[in-house]
Amino acid sequence: MFAAVSGSSAATAATIGRMTLPELKKQGYNDRMSIATLAGSGTLGLLIPPSIILIVYGVAAEVSIGRLFIAGAIPGLMLVMLFMGYTMLWSVMNRGDMPEQGPEYSWSEKLRALLRLIPVGMLVLFVLGSIYGGLTTPTEAAAFGVLGALFWRWPVAL
Repeated sequence: MFAAVSGSSAATAATIGRMTLPELKKQGYNDRMSIATLAGSGTLGLLIPPSIILIVYGVAAEVSIGRLFIAGAIPGLMLVMLFMGYTMLWSVMNRGDMPEQGPEYSWSEKLRALLRLIPVGMLVLFVLGSIYGGLTTPTEAAAFGVLGALFWRWPVAL
């Protein structure tokens, strides 16, 4: 989700890694696998729309950015599935490097956490939907995305 919002692989890998790695270490996950999965998944920001790299390439090559986004989505989702599959397989084959049991969360806690992602998801859908729907250019959609993010965070900042 962060890669979709920021559009930058480097920003995603750095931010998510800095927040997540200490927690993974605290819970007892294998250091090498933790770092590898965070670094690998951070690179998905290149493919999954809205990607800054795809926008820069589209402008430089005078290619439709909407088509580039569509072209990047399927390989990006395939990579997500491959990363998840490999991580599950590695976890089964290396049970000794896995923590005994993680923290338990109730269904209501999981649902509350999931509901907090709705504004971010709506922002991504609005930006991409306005491009694909022909309502805005990618530049205008980006401006609306920034405004939406500011208004979404504004009451929290007060």
